Amino acid sequence: NYAGQHKSDLKVDFLSPAFDHITINYERSIKPGMSWETGVSFIGVGALGIETRPTSGAIFSGGIKFIHSPDFYASRQHYAHILKGGYIRLQGYLGYYTQTYPSSYYTNVNNTYPYNTTYTNITEKDNYTVGALHIQFGKQYIFNDIFLLDIYGGLGYHFVSISSNNPTMNTYSEQNDGGYYYDFAGGGSSFPISFSAGLKIGILF
Repeated sequence: NYAGQHKSDLKVDFLSPAFDHITINYERSIKPGMSWETGVSFIGVGALGIETRPTSGAIFSGGIKFIHSPDFYASRQHYAHILKGGYIRLQGYLGYYTQTYPSSYYTNVNNTYPYNTTYTNITEKDNYTVGALHIQFGKQYIFNDIFLLDIYGGLGYHFVSISSNNPTMNTYSEQNDGGYYYDFAGGGSSFPISFSAGLKIGILF
């Protein structure tokens, strides 16, 4: 039933350019009901790249997809496609990116009143190291063994580490406030739960 079907696909996250990154994924079928997938998000490419805080870097991802009984045509009694159907995916993320913007910091030459304060203007560079492990639920649709549509959502745990060349930046506060990290969004260190979602389109080969 699967002999003549394409077993690989290349897809992109349709919405990612609107959020300052482009995500590309490759998927390969291992056997009916299972495939592996890997991808990379190029950060700083998209609609938000024109803002005053340019960002650049990448997040790599990979996971195993367990397809729950691929859909079949009842009238023909055979599976529609080896890569089609509802699935659970165990997905991991690991990446690094930087964000730069004009900033300043001040120092007191003497620590007693009256203070002699000096201000220094810098191009601040914040460095982000992020990672996550998610369980994702979705469904992939295959059209004519050529085109696909993949919709998913998931949740899991994440971590984030931030450093900066600004000596007065409160990286502890930044790491505990949580935020949006391109491939996922979540809370800070005190609430390390994060969420992911996507709409991917692609081609099979």
